[in-house]
Amino acid sequence: SNTVNPLPFPVFNSDSYIYCLNSTEPLPISVQVGFKYYAWNTGEEGRNLNKIYIDSPGTYSVEVTNEYNCTNRVSVEVLPSNIATITDLEILDFHGSDNSVTIIVQGEGDYEYALNNTSQFQNDNFFNGLLNGYHTVYVRDKNGCGTVSKEFLVLDYPRFFTPNDDGIHDYWNIIGMNKFPNSKIYIFDRFGKLLKI
Repeated sequence: SNTVNPLPFPVFNSDSYIYCLNSTEPLPISVQVGFKYYAWNTGEEGRNLNKIYIDSPGTYSVEVTNEYNCTNRVSVEVLPSNIATITDLEILDFHGSDNSVTIIVQGEGDYEYALNNTSQFQNDNFFNGLLNGYHTVYVRDKNGCGTVSKEFLVLDYPRFFTPNDDGIHDYWNIIGMNKFPNSKIYIFDRFGKLLKI
């Protein structure tokens, strides 16, 4: 009588792996334990070698042998990702309620963006309605390779100035103007008369 022995069916412990190009740690990839022998396309092989550690993206495969000496091969793709590099912040300021920033990034990742806190990320790299002052943008790789941040300054001027000591608009100040020591500010009254330089 003929005996039909079963084929082994190795399965990777993830459908898709991401290797972070900025990582200093190798990435473990593995199939299930319990086969008699494992031979990887990296050249590594052995009796209990269901897991290897890799340090680059690419296609990895393993051939397993079961107790009946039947073999089967399975492959998996390890995709690259990377932390973002913020290359530019396009700031539109002195526009009152229309102040905005567009975050320009480079990198091999899939990125999302947040402004001033990391509790709410969005896919769009544009933020508007920014107030005068310092802000921080955060760019996070959706594949888990990390977050970068950058502080920037939005310049704008208060639209009202009523120095009558009632606690409302008593002082007029442009936050961050000290970064521009050569700038001059001209203050006119509502009739266009120059009051102060």
